[in-house]
Order: sequence, then C-alpha cells, then structure tokens
Amino acid sequence: MISWLMVGWSSLVLLLGELLDLPEAARALSPLWHIPLVPDAEVEASTLIILSLIAAVLGVMAVVGFARRDLTEG
Repeated sequence: MISWLMVGWSSLVLLLGELLDLPEAARALSPLWHIPLVPDAEVEASTLIILSLIAAVLGVMAVVGFARRDLTEG
C-alpha cells in the first residue's frame, strides 16, 4: 500500500507539481525530484548512487520481510 502512495505522489509531483505550486519541501519527498532532467542538466553521480543504495536497502528489506511471513500450511 505504501509503495502505491509513493508512486502516486511521485506522479503528482512530476506532472502537476508546478501547476499546484507545491512547496519545495513537498516536492523533495519525491525521488524523481532529485534526479536531473538529462540532457538539460549535469548529472551528479552522488545523487544517483545514494538513490540506488536506498533502493537496494529497501529491496533487501522487502525480501527479508517476504521470507519472514507467518504463513501456515493448510
């Protein structure tokens, strides 16, 4: 459920952020806000590396949580 909220918020910020005049702090909650629009802006490797590490940590947490489910055979 939380993942769909993040997808929805990212889409809202990307498509309607300027139109709705969202504050800078609200836009910064979207991971897409931190990635520059190529080829207009220079790409900073540190931002992409940090976002990749966050994605990897969340992926590992998802796999561990999936493996630890409390299911009964039946």
